[in-house]
Amino acid sequence: MIKLKFEEINYRVKSKNEYEDIGELPVNIILDTPLNDPQFNTYYITGNEFFIEFRFTKEGNLFNQIGFVCLGSAEIRYECTIREDVKLFECKLDSKLVKGEEIEFDLTLDKIGNVLIFVLYKTEHIREYYVSDKLAFRVDQDNYLCGMIVIDEKELIESLMA
Repeated sequence: MIKLKFEEINYRVKSKNEYEDIGELPVNIILDTPLNDPQFNTYYITGNEFFIEFRFTKEGNLFNQIGFVCLGSAEIRYECTIREDVKLFECKLDSKLVKGEEIEFDLTLDKIGNVLIFVLYKTEHIREYYVSDKLAFRVDQDNYLCGMIVIDEKELIESLMA
């Protein structure tokens, strides 16, 4: 389990794809690169047909990159809604409750139009924190990551539909 903390920001955070430059992952969403060429701690979530890689800066534990890999045909469900009132947040790693760098979940995928929602586990008390123009994290009442929302990410949607 990955516990996150969020702080509201008042500037726009853009995200981009550099999937060929970092591990050749099918889709790697990267936030504005922090200054001083930082080093990263990397954590992995695996489950079913998915492999997701998170990178936080070593100094400050600030979220910066997420990579998605679909290893096989994904079962896509169509149910879920996302909020309309979008504010942007800085995301930091608060703690993780596993030894090592890999965490396993029974991952599922919901799709609404051009939005993909990766669900780690279901909970009734969900809060959504948008960390860029293309990415939001869903957390439970204790701020443990329970899902990710990817908005209009053409390469990822195409790779899952192939």
